[in-house]
Amino acid sequence: LTRTGDVVGTLAYMAPEQAEGRAVGPAADVYALALVLYEALAGAHPVRGAGPADTARRLGAVLPSLGRIRGDLPAGLVAAIDRALSPAPDERGGLADLRAALEGVAEEVSDEGGTLPVPPRRLPLPSGAGRLGAALAAVALAAGATTLAPVGVAPGLAAAATAGAVALLPRLGWLAAALAAVAWLAAPPARSPGTALVVAAALVACPLLLPRAGRAWSLPALAPLLGVGGVAVAFCALAGQARTWSRRAALGALGLWWTALAEPLLGRRLYLGPLRAIPPASDWADSARTAGVHVLAPVASSGMLLAAVAWAAAALVLRRAVGAGTGGRHVGDGAAGGARAGPRAPLRRAGRTGGGGRGGARPARGARPRARSSGGA
Repeated sequence: LTRTGDVVGTLAYMAPEQAEGRAVGPAADVYALALVLYEALAGAHPVRGAGPADTARRLGAVLPSLGRIRGDLPAGLVAAIDRALSPAPDERGGLADLRAALEGVAEEVSDEGGTLPVPPRRLPLPSGAGRLGAALAAVALAAGATTLAPVGVAPGLAAAATAGAVALLPRLGWLAAALAAVAWLAAPPARSPGTALVVAAALVACPLLLPRAGRAWSLPALAPLLGVGGVAVAFCALAGQARTWSRRAALGALGLWWTALAEPLLGRRLYLGPLRAIPPASDWADSARTAGVHVLAPVASSGMLLAAVAWAAAALVLRRAVGAGTGGRHVGDGAAGGARAGPRAPLRRAGRTGGGGRGGARPARGARPRARSSGGA
């Protein structure tokens, strides 16, 4: 027996609306069937994570196209499965659409098993690695902030306090450390409200563009750090490794924004160089109004914002370029040399390379989901 509102089904195969406890209909069955087809053809489940919590976080996300993994499959079949996996129920089509897509490619594919190369699995990060990485990035950021007005606080103490706060509470700790840094720069003995304003303009952009990715809020600081070595634009490749396209684009734009503001703060060229209209830091560091007029306004009105858009686009493009040029390239891409079984592409996989895999087209563990929400006992 179940209570009203209980959700029945296998989590990894649930439609987003079913997992959220909303009313479900035939569209949930279409989604679940498309997941089974995707897994059978790709040899990997696009939603299942390392555990239930990781799987739950992926529910409702836009899934990678089947064509990225099986580029040898007919475009019509790929399009039908991708459409059926849309997070929006009214955009999935019906079972008849999936059936028509399968029947339409019956002459183009083979039912005989074939073996396609599979990209190596990524080793899972140890528990807490994300928090540790966020803390280390925040340490570097805190130590750098103390050098802007090196009085009153030891860099080591500020870095240690920031690391502890961010490791325990990534978002709240980061926000508290950011507010403390800005207040410290503006108040005695630093007395640098202009510097504080420019730093605040860089910091506030992170939670605005990455509201749910607190562990990544310190990462844009790597862009000006790379700029010291003359390779600031390489940050786009790092930003391109983020999980979702929105985070990749946001990180790319933030990297340029931070670099553009770091140049007048440090008085040196990191990417394009400080704007000629911006005076030396000594002329505006002690006045927030002067910093706003002579630093933030010129940066915002120049082509820097367009450059930020270009960095965001570069992060999106480099994601695909890096993935296609490494050993983790997508299965079935022409450049990967994916083998075909005979003159027609195999519709199902014969097995995995590298041991420990599944054979045939069986889906992974877990029963076929029941795409319904019980209405009561």
